[in-house]
Amino acid sequence: QSFQHEWESHCTPAYSTRPRDFTKAFDIFCGALVRTGTCGLADPAQCCHEMWDANTHQHSWSVWRKNMYSARFLHEWMMHSQDAEAISRLPLVDQSMNALLVYKWRADLQLKTLWVPSIYEQQWAQDLDLGPSGRIGAELYKHINLLLDTMWNS
Repeated sequence: QSFQHEWESHCTPAYSTRPRDFTKAFDIFCGALVRTGTCGLADPAQCCHEMWDANTHQHSWSVWRKNMYSARFLHEWMMHSQDAEAISRLPLVDQSMNALLVYKWRADLQLKTLWVPSIYEQQWAQDLDLGPSGRIGAELYKHINLLLDTMWNS
């Protein structure tokens, strides 16, 4: 799904006492990109429009190589995540800041996005994700050992 879908989604709760203003979702999104440095001050509109249509990521796992760039990324993520004003505007507090910074840091860190649809297909085929009211949430898929096992056995 795109950043636009995530930021305009009405199913995500507000993480502050201030209600989310969905009519200004793009402006708030662009402000977050500028605030994090993902889009620079020179021409933020162009960058924001490109990012608006970009895919966001589910951040179930992060596997880091210990080096200066990774430490800088994680430090920046930690600092922005402590900014109550910035966090209060995000649609998904646990993932949105990370998603914005991944685009900023992807070249320096040579970040790769891993998409493994076979994880879901295998679980669905065995009905391992059925609960009393149908398919359960993604918690089953969020365990890194499930990912590693699926990759090893593929």
